[in-house]
Amino acid sequence: MKKYLYNYDELVQLMEKMRSIYDLVRIVDPEECREISISTEGELSVGNLCYSTWDTAQRCKNCSSYKACMSGTRVEKTEIHNNNTYHVLVIPVDFIIANGVQVTYAMECITVTKGVSNIGGTEKARFDKENDVSLYDYKTNLFNFEGFLKHTREFINRKPDVEKVIIAYNVRGFKVINEMYGKATATEVLMRMATILRGKCDDDEVCARIKGDQFAICIKKEKFSTEFIHEGMEYVSELFEEGAYRFFLQAGVYYITENDIPVAAMYDRAMLANSVIHDDNNKKFAFYDDSLMEKIIHEQNVINNFEKTLKNGQFKIFLQPQVNEYGRVHGAEALVRWIQPSGDIIPPMDFIGVLEKTELITVLDKYVWEEAVKQLAAWKGTDNENYYISVNISPKDFFHLDLYEFFTQLVEKYDVEKSKLKLEITESVLMNDEAKQISVINKLHKAGFEIEIDDFGKGYSSLSLLKDIDADVIKIDREFLRESENLLRSERILDSIITMSDKLDMKVITEGVETKEQLDKLIRLGCNTFQGFYFARPMPVEEFEQIK
Repeated sequence: MKKYLYNYDELVQLMEKMRSIYDLVRIVDPEECREISISTEGELSVGNLCYSTWDTAQRCKNCSSYKACMSGTRVEKTEIHNNNTYHVLVIPVDFIIANGVQVTYAMECITVTKGVSNIGGTEKARFDKENDVSLYDYKTNLFNFEGFLKHTREFINRKPDVEKVIIAYNVRGFKVINEMYGKATATEVLMRMATILRGKCDDDEVCARIKGDQFAICIKKEKFSTEFIHEGMEYVSELFEEGAYRFFLQAGVYYITENDIPVAAMYDRAMLANSVIHDDNNKKFAFYDDSLMEKIIHEQNVINNFEKTLKNGQFKIFLQPQVNEYGRVHGAEALVRWIQPSGDIIPPMDFIGVLEKTELITVLDKYVWEEAVKQLAAWKGTDNENYYISVNISPKDFFHLDLYEFFTQLVEKYDVEKSKLKLEITESVLMNDEAKQISVINKLHKAGFEIEIDDFGKGYSSLSLLKDIDADVIKIDREFLRESENLLRSERILDSIITMSDKLDMKVITEGVETKEQLDKLIRLGCNTFQGFYFARPMPVEEFEQIK
């Protein structure tokens, strides 16, 4: 597992992320067997004995936190005390304390199952009929979380050789449903959700409402498939399709591979998979695997280090030329690269998606836009002054910025012609508040900025964009150039797009051109501006300026 070096703020943010998933998260010194607190100044103070959490006065045998720190890898263990089960995930963390010394301690992420211990497949907690009432959710008559734990454990113990799956569902947008339609409608959604899930479970399987809009089922693996997840998802999404807000389900899936770990820990793993896709409207489900924890830590480190790396100038714009059929450069698209002090380049796929989940993508976009405009200003009076630069606008930028004001002030600040800064959008910017976004885009176009529709043909509403938006350029998605059994159909669609663009007096740029054969076909179809590896990869500004 990759290790990271944390400062105080970064460590606190990581722990807060883990606390949204686990019952208890803490830092311990495994050598001293003490909990550790860290002040904002990086000073350490010791707290309770580590093992006091287990309400015991003795050290743990074969301490897993010590093992994690010594091996540099995460370790899991389960402790049982007073009929409670504590499942502990231990992650070694390095950080800098006040005197500048680097130390390694353990971050323990703990799931507590009270009154139920299940190590070795033995159910120690006893529930009489009177207590069984407390295992049900009064609204849906499904099991509640405690009921899910108990009956899933019984299901596992009853059929230990049958492979099983836990699926953790949540209703995305449920809070908005409550606010827009009222409690009665929100309750109806929960009831219908319960009916759908109950219908998916056999009598010996387990179905529960965990809390709020969160549900879980435990079923036999033999009946599970991706279609199983999809069944019912569309039905729930269509309940209020004609209303002002559309919602849908998301699911995290965990294949039970270890019968003896606590059921609560199994559920945590399914929820961990769910949390990875929580902010992604395009993904409906995800599967748990051990790499998820590393992914979460990586994402948190990208977020933690963003402001520092931006301030230190590690983000650089690269330019990918846009050329005619002879390779003559007209301009370029600005792309961002994260260059570490070692010279290693972190690919955009490793950080752009992470930043898009937060408002930080807008901070990065503003930086890229200003760097592009600075470059256009620097080219004035040189051989490169006729070049333009295209920049990308993320969907979240429309919510966090007054884009018209920002772009107009930016070009005025550096005395750059508006037509030299081309603005790229995709249809995803219209996913919410479509009328407002169209108004902003058309206002920018009227002011003199050229609007480019990126990834044209990739989504479902590309043609609608042409109807509603005053765009100047269509950028054809590279998927139309990909080799496939539908190559002839792709070619006919390309021909139609180029012909249509000509009639609308719009330019066409084809992305992803990688071979001479692709270029020749596009020229034959009438395209005359290209971008792709056949001509050039994205490159530093200095290298771009040397192109003749």
